[in-house]
Amino acid sequence: MAMSINTNQLLTFGALDQKVIDFLRLAIESRNHILISGNIGSGRVSFMQALESFLLPNMKKIKISHFKTIQVKKGQKVRKINVEKQTTDLTRTKKFLNAVYKNPEVIMLDNILGTESFEIMRQTSQNSFQLMASIQADSSVDALERLEAFALLESSQFTSAPIRKLISNSFDFIIQFSRLDDGKRRVMEISQVFGYRNQNIELKNIIEFRVVSADPFRGIEGRWEWIERPIEWFKELEGRGIKIPDTLSI
Repeated sequence: MAMSINTNQLLTFGALDQKVIDFLRLAIESRNHILISGNIGSGRVSFMQALESFLLPNMKKIKISHFKTIQVKKGQKVRKINVEKQTTDLTRTKKFLNAVYKNPEVIMLDNILGTESFEIMRQTSQNSFQLMASIQADSSVDALERLEAFALLESSQFTSAPIRKLISNSFDFIIQFSRLDDGKRRVMEISQVFGYRNQNIELKNIIEFRVVSADPFRGIEGRWEWIERPIEWFKELEGRGIKIPDTLSI
């Protein structure tokens, strides 16, 4: 999935439905911090690039990439894939800080790989830019645990509690984008980072993909269902004059 792709194509491929598109558009247009979590080969970086279309075209954005695209030939077919660049934690941290100093409205980071996560979250919680980033993880909970582990490696003077509070101040929504056994990619869940209480991050599942059937010929079929509508968030947006799409109020 290294090729450029848009949300309409994702809809056609069955990676999401209109409700999910409208929810993600609303989350991004209202300037929330987004973390995209995905397993190996999920296409989470290409998915994040597709979501870029929800940003206003005149916004000052900076893209930071830790991947490079290479061509792989198999028989007569040539396909492009993303491979990770050889970088150090210090190099990645400096690259992010240089982006922050340019005072962008949006920073898009295609992969959080290590201890640079501490500085990324510290800058995000203290500045006004919007962050869209991705991390390799198998679930939203796994993504939070990886962020915590990375940050603790960088900041040994801290315990888990302040790091978890920092994470809760740095991300608003986590999107799990996975490649399933039938080879198709799908948004598996959208979770809201609801806050920090009793030394733990409060995470609420908003939308989940529920498998209806699995067939070796037809593949996996399912639908996206509400787990818990973020009513308070919707009310907050309406108070700011932002209209909630009809697909999200049904």
